[in-house]
Parts: sequence; structure tokens; C-alpha cells
Amino acid sequence: MQCHTASEYMSARLDSQLTGEEESALEQHLAGCARCRTEWAWLQHADALFAGPPLATPSPLLAQNVMARVQRHATRMTMLRGGMILFLGIVIILGMVIIPMVALSGPMDTVASSPATVSALVGVIVRIAGILATLAQAAYLVLRAVVASPGIAALVVYALAAAALVLWWVRIVAGPGSLTMR
Repeated sequence: MQCHTASEYMSARLDSQLTGEEESALEQHLAGCARCRTEWAWLQHADALFAGPPLATPSPLLAQNVMARVQRHATRMTMLRGGMILFLGIVIILGMVIIPMVALSGPMDTVASSPATVSALVGVIVRIAGILATLAQAAYLVLRAVVASPGIAALVVYALAAAALVLWWVRIVAGPGSLTMR
């Protein structure tokens, strides 16, 4: 018998699946092969370890708890995707406002010939960049808070607080009376 066949027989013997002939052939091989005797000793030791203590039974609520965590994760991911879509929508809308403003600001030679116009244009661009950076930070903080929140009530509070802060900030940046209807 070859050692790889003996190895298969050892595994089958532990599972009580050998015939009498196979068992005697294995015994003969083990008597003459030190390497297989060592392997057999290790297999018997491993089998004894698994035969000893009974396996612990899981809690009856394990499946329910796992599924609840999976559902919470799915909800968070959905809210995160929705927040990202909202953020990208705001960026796109702001881009749609900024591009026409730049296009309608006049020809480039007029802008380049007047230092006051260049300065004003740079000031506008810096303010717009500041607005976008602040909105991005606010969106990040809101999304982080929403992902960590325990429920929809917290989501509504965060959304209202963010909207109020954005309106307050726009009013400060644009100046008093800029949001009133005339």
C-alpha cells in the first residue's frame, strides 16, 4: 500500500467506513511505515479533540440579531446614497448657475482691461468656492450624523437643522435683506 492510499484509509477508519480487508491492509502498512504512524497518531489526537466537549448551541435570537444588523446596514447605505445624490444635485445646480454667470460677465478683453472687474470676478469666484466648500463640509457632517443615527426622527432633525444653517449662512454671506421678496 502506498502512503497516500493509507492516508485516505486513516480518514475512512476514523469515520468507521473501512471493510475488514481495508482495515487489515492499513494495519500492515502502519506497522512498517513510521511516517504514516505519526500521521495516524495526529489524526487520532485531532479526532479526540472534536469528540470531547459538545459544541455550544447558538442563541435563539442569533438569526434575528444578525438580520436586524443587516437591515440597519442596508438602511444606512440607502440614506448615504440618497445624501450623496442630493449633494451631487446641489453641486450640479450651483454649476448651472455659475456657468451662465461667467458666460454673461462679458468678453474676456473687457475683463482683462479693467483691474476692478478682474478683482471683482476673483472675489466672486472666491466667495463661490467658499460657499461650495462650506456646503460640502455641511453635507459631509450631515451624512456622517445620519449614518450614525438610530432612526428616522434623527434624520428629520438633522435635515431641518442643516437647512436652517444653510439659509442662515446664505443670508449672512449675501447680506441683510437679500432673501426678502421685493
